[in-house]
Amino acid sequence: MPAKSKAQQRFMGMVHAVQKGAMAAPSAAVAKAAGSISKTAAKEFASTKSKGLPGHVLSAMKKRLQKKNKGR
Repeated sequence: MPAKSKAQQRFMGMVHAVQKGAMAAPSAAVAKAAGSISKTAAKEFASTKSKGLPGHVLSAMKKRLQKKNKGR
């Protein structure tokens, strides 16, 4: 499963690092995700190339909607 945004890729990178024991959990959200997602899935998300991904999915969706509304 590839990551949908750079933010998701970075988050899953932290989750993967916690699962490997390379990093202490910096937040409750990372610790919770590390306990609930498989190591394989976290690695797949984290290894997604970030080139061409939007910074955040929400901001990319807003841009598409604004572009679509301008054409009307």
